[in-house]
Amino acid sequence: MIGQYFNIPKYDWDVKVYYDVDRDDIGFCIKQLRKLTTSNKIIKECIETLDTNKKDRAYIYSSYRRLETVIFIGDYSSTGELINTITHEANHLKSHIATVYNLNEKDEEVCYVIGGVVQLMSETFMRFICSNYL
Repeated sequence: MIGQYFNIPKYDWDVKVYYDVDRDDIGFCIKQLRKLTTSNKIIKECIETLDTNKKDRAYIYSSYRRLETVIFIGDYSSTGELINTITHEANHLKSHIATVYNLNEKDEEVCYVIGGVVQLMSETFMRFICSNYL
Protein backbone atom coordinates (compact mmCIF):
# COMPACT_ATOMS: atom_id res chain seq x y z
CA MET A 1 0.00 0.00 0.00
CA ILE A 2 1.19 3.48 -0.85
CA GLY A 3 -0.18 6.55 0.91
CA GLN A 4 -0.50 10.08 -0.39
CA TYR A 5 -1.51 13.24 1.41
CA PHE A 6 -2.43 16.58 -0.10
CA ASN A 7 -4.38 19.68 0.76
CA ILE A 8 -6.66 21.66 -1.52
CA PRO A 9 -5.74 25.16 -0.29
CA LYS A 10 -8.71 27.10 -1.66
CA TYR A 11 -11.04 24.96 0.45
CA ASP A 12 -8.57 23.99 3.18
CA TRP A 13 -9.55 20.37 2.47
CA ASP A 14 -7.21 17.55 3.48
CA VAL A 15 -7.10 14.37 1.43
CA LYS A 16 -5.45 11.04 2.16
CA VAL A 17 -5.32 8.49 -0.64
CA TYR A 18 -4.16 4.92 -0.21
CA TYR A 19 -3.34 2.98 -3.35
CA ASP A 20 -2.97 -0.76 -3.86
CA VAL A 21 -5.08 -1.52 -0.80
CA ASP A 22 -5.70 -5.22 -0.21
CA ARG A 23 -7.49 -7.35 2.37
CA ASP A 24 -4.48 -7.24 4.70
CA ASP A 25 -4.86 -3.45 4.92
CA ILE A 26 -8.47 -3.41 6.16
CA GLY A 27 -7.50 -2.87 9.82
CA PHE A 28 -5.44 0.16 8.84
CA CYS A 29 -8.30 1.48 6.67
CA ILE A 30 -10.75 1.15 9.55
CA LYS A 31 -8.39 3.11 11.81
CA GLN A 32 -8.22 5.87 9.20
CA LEU A 33 -12.01 5.95 8.89
CA ARG A 34 -12.49 5.99 12.67
CA LYS A 35 -10.56 9.28 12.73
CA LEU A 36 -13.37 10.77 10.63
CA THR A 37 -16.53 8.94 11.67
CA THR A 38 -18.06 6.82 14.39
CA SER A 39 -20.63 5.37 12.00
CA ASN A 40 -20.59 1.58 12.02
CA LYS A 41 -22.57 1.68 8.76
CA ILE A 42 -19.69 3.51 7.02
CA ILE A 43 -17.14 1.08 8.47
CA LYS A 44 -19.24 -1.89 7.31
CA GLU A 45 -19.59 -0.45 3.79
CA CYS A 46 -15.83 0.04 3.59
CA ILE A 47 -15.10 -3.50 4.76
CA GLU A 48 -17.60 -4.94 2.29
CA THR A 49 -15.93 -3.00 -0.52
CA LEU A 50 -12.34 -3.86 0.39
CA ASP A 51 -12.63 -7.37 1.83
CA THR A 52 -12.54 -9.12 -1.51
CA ASN A 53 -10.07 -10.29 -4.11
CA LYS A 54 -11.97 -8.43 -6.82
CA LYS A 55 -10.13 -5.77 -8.76
CA ASP A 56 -11.25 -2.26 -9.63
CA ARG A 57 -12.72 -1.29 -6.29
CA ALA A 58 -12.39 1.79 -4.15
CA TYR A 59 -13.99 3.50 -1.19
CA ILE A 60 -14.20 7.17 -0.27
CA TYR A 61 -15.44 8.93 2.82
CA SER A 62 -15.47 12.65 3.59
CA SER A 63 -16.03 14.39 6.88
CA TYR A 64 -17.83 17.60 6.00
CA ARG A 65 -17.25 18.90 9.51
CA ARG A 66 -13.48 18.32 9.40
CA LEU A 67 -13.06 19.06 5.67
CA GLU A 68 -11.14 15.84 5.29
CA THR A 69 -11.39 12.88 2.92
CA VAL A 70 -9.91 9.42 2.85
CA ILE A 71 -9.83 7.33 -0.34
CA PHE A 72 -8.87 3.67 -0.55
CA ILE A 73 -8.05 2.30 -4.00
CA GLY A 74 -7.59 -1.42 -4.47
CA ASP A 75 -5.84 -3.43 -7.12
CA TYR A 76 -6.86 -2.76 -10.71
CA SER A 77 -7.28 -4.89 -13.80
CA SER A 78 -5.82 -2.42 -16.31
CA THR A 79 -4.40 1.08 -16.60
CA GLY A 80 -7.70 2.23 -18.05
CA GLU A 81 -9.56 0.87 -15.03
CA LEU A 82 -7.15 2.60 -12.65
CA ILE A 83 -7.73 5.92 -14.40
CA ASN A 84 -11.47 5.26 -14.37
CA THR A 85 -11.41 4.56 -10.62
CA ILE A 86 -9.31 7.62 -9.83
CA THR A 87 -11.56 9.87 -11.89
CA HIS A 88 -14.64 8.33 -10.28
CA GLU A 89 -13.35 8.92 -6.75
CA ALA A 90 -12.14 12.43 -7.64
CA ASN A 91 -15.66 13.17 -8.87
CA HIS A 92 -17.08 12.09 -5.50
CA LEU A 93 -14.58 14.35 -3.74
CA LYS A 94 -15.52 17.24 -6.00
CA SER A 95 -19.19 16.68 -5.12
CA HIS A 96 -18.38 16.63 -1.40
CA ILE A 97 -16.54 19.94 -1.68
CA ALA A 98 -19.36 21.41 -3.77
CA THR A 99 -21.88 20.37 -1.13
CA VAL A 100 -19.97 21.97 1.74
CA TYR A 101 -19.23 25.19 -0.14
CA ASN A 102 -22.58 25.35 -1.92
CA LEU A 103 -20.98 25.32 -5.35
CA ASN A 104 -23.09 24.81 -8.44
CA GLU A 105 -21.94 21.53 -9.99
CA LYS A 106 -22.60 22.97 -13.45
CA ASP A 107 -20.24 25.91 -12.98
CA GLU A 108 -16.66 26.12 -14.13
CA GLU A 109 -15.26 26.26 -10.60
CA VAL A 110 -16.10 22.63 -9.85
CA CYS A 111 -14.39 21.58 -13.07
CA TYR A 112 -11.23 23.18 -11.72
CA VAL A 113 -11.73 21.31 -8.46
CA ILE A 114 -11.85 17.88 -10.11
CA GLY A 115 -9.01 18.74 -12.48
CA GLY A 116 -6.87 19.87 -9.57
CA VAL A 117 -7.66 16.76 -7.55
CA VAL A 118 -6.73 14.43 -10.41
CA GLN A 119 -3.57 16.45 -11.05
CA LEU A 120 -2.54 16.15 -7.40
CA MET A 121 -3.33 12.44 -7.35
CA SER A 122 -1.34 11.92 -10.56
CA GLU A 123 1.89 12.61 -8.70
CA THR A 124 1.44 9.21 -7.08
CA PHE A 125 -0.75 7.13 -9.39
CA MET A 126 1.56 7.73 -12.37
CA ARG A 127 4.03 5.40 -10.62
CA PHE A 128 1.52 2.57 -11.05
CA ILE A 129 0.86 3.42 -14.68
CA CYS A 130 4.54 3.78 -15.55
CA SER A 131 5.44 0.53 -13.78
CA ASN A 132 3.07 -1.32 -16.15
CA TYR A 133 5.14 -0.18 -19.11
CA LEU A 134 8.64 -0.94 -17.80
